[in-house]
This record gives sequence, C-alpha cells and structure tokens, in this order.
Amino acid sequence: MKVITIKDIAQLANVSPSTVSRALKDHPDISSDLKIKIKGIADALNFKPNSFASNFRKQKSQLIGVIIPKFCNSFVPDVIFGITSVVNERNFQVIILPTNDDILKEKEAIQKCCDYRVDGILMSLSVETSNVEHLKTADAYNIPVVIFDKAANTSNYHQVVINDRLMAEKCAQQLINENRKNIIGFFGHENLAITKNRQIGFSSILSQNNLPYSIEYASSSIEAYEKTISLIDSNNIDAVFGISDELLIGIIAAVREKHKLNEISVIGFSDGSTIPLLFPEVSYVSHDGKKLGYEAANTLFKLIDDNTFHPKTNAINVELKIGRK
Repeated sequence: MKVITIKDIAQLANVSPSTVSRALKDHPDISSDLKIKIKGIADALNFKPNSFASNFRKQKSQLIGVIIPKFCNSFVPDVIFGITSVVNERNFQVIILPTNDDILKEKEAIQKCCDYRVDGILMSLSVETSNVEHLKTADAYNIPVVIFDKAANTSNYHQVVINDRLMAEKCAQQLINENRKNIIGFFGHENLAITKNRQIGFSSILSQNNLPYSIEYASSSIEAYEKTISLIDSNNIDAVFGISDELLIGIIAAVREKHKLNEISVIGFSDGSTIPLLFPEVSYVSHDGKKLGYEAANTLFKLIDDNTFHPKTNAINVELKIGRK
C-alpha cells in the first residue's frame, strides 16, 4: 500500500504542498473553505502526518530512552508502567534498552540513545557499573540523564531511589524489636551503591545496640540458599536479612528446608508481589516500582523543560510491612 504524503494531497487539491501543510495546521492565512477541502481529502486518503520528520525539523525526537539491567521480576514492568504513564501524557515515546547487567552493553545503549537523538535518558545501572564516566557521551549531545533505582556515587546527575539506608535501618530495628541475637545479613554485588547504603544502614543500628551479626554476599538465589543452609548447620542464627527478592527466595527455601521458620526471622527488601504472596510470614520493605518510575520520569521532564534544574538525589521513603508469624 502506497504511503500518502502531503504532495499527494496537494496534487488532488491543486495547491502547493506548503498550502496543504498550513491548512492541516489551521493556519489563519488559509481560507475556511480551502481548509475543509484539504482536510476532507486527507481524511478520505487516511493521511497520517510524519511526526518523525516534524520532530526532526524541530530538533526534537519526542523519544525517551530507558536503559535497564534486565527483566527479572515484576518490579521492572512496574517501573516501566510508572514511566509510560508520565511519558504518554507528554505525547512522547519510549525505547527500552536492556543491558543484561553488562557494562559494555550499557555503554552501547547510551550510544544508541545518542544516535536516536532521544530527548532524555532514564537509566538503571548494571551490577558491573562502578562509575558513570560513560554518561559523558550523553552530556556531549546535551541529553539529560536521570539514574533510578540503583544510586551511583556521583553528584553530577539526578537520581531517584528509595531511601536505602533508612529502610535497612528499619529492618535491623525490627529484628531488635523481635529480640533477635544472632543475625546474618545477605547483600548483593559489592560495587553497587545500593549494597553499600543498605549495608551501612543495617550494620549501624545493630552495632549501636551491641548485637552480633555477620555479613554475607550472594549473586543469586542459589548462592543465598547454599550459604544459608551452611550457616544454619554451623551457627545458632535466629534472623536473616536479604537485600532483594532473589536472595530472599534462596534464604526462605533454606530456612523452610531446615524446618526453622518458627525459629528464624526473615526480613528484607521486596521489589514486587512474589514475597508477600508466597511467603506471608516474611517482613519486607515494599519497593514500589510504579512510584519509582513515575518520580523518575517527572524528574526527567523537569530537566527537559529546564536544563538549569540542579542535580540532586530524590530518596523516596517507603513502607516496612511486618509479616505474619
């Protein structure tokens, strides 16, 4: 099927293409009768304006690049829902670029966003990202960037994250309230600021209360499961903290296998609905992906509208939900 253009309408209306363009935009220089005629032809031919060409002329793509590590649970779709709810209101489009937690793919994704001349980038860091020097590529194109979910050690970019340190403190305080005495904390990749901030919050409260605890690192639910099994066998632990849904699943599986659910308290951060639905006995920090996506997108549009908006970190406070014992 042939794509109908302004030139086709101009030929049928016996006018110039520029006249058609102005008529379709309700320009006051075009008479009402001619506007009706031209719009009638356009409707009859099911004409669709070329928004890409229009945006190109305006030096605006109406595109937002969203760079994410992976689709691994319900959290990422929730974030994207929050982002698109804002983006759609502004008549922008979204392109989603997963990196699979690979720093090289993350750099490629940033370059693609620049090649597409996106108007802004929303980015969640990969586990391999130790600095954000590669974002200078976007800076060179004057493309604003907002980092969300996993904070970076930088003051040069806006960031929207949950208040990791405060919420980890609340988890530790809950274990103190339960009179737990021998506590294990499971954390993810040591390079990530999210790990460092949550570990600081968790450790500081326990240290202040002179409670014994130990720190473990795991990159998967299997690793968390194996380490928890070993710790239960060799230690008299009575509480385990997990930094994410993935680690919590491995921890809970180990505690259940050892028939210790009534003896060992499990608490941590949950990004979606898996933990509260399957394991109602677990206490968790509810990490609202929709709210995070909404806040990140709104922050980005403030930057698009006003590039003098100074960089800051917006730390969102969320709820700690206590499980049923």
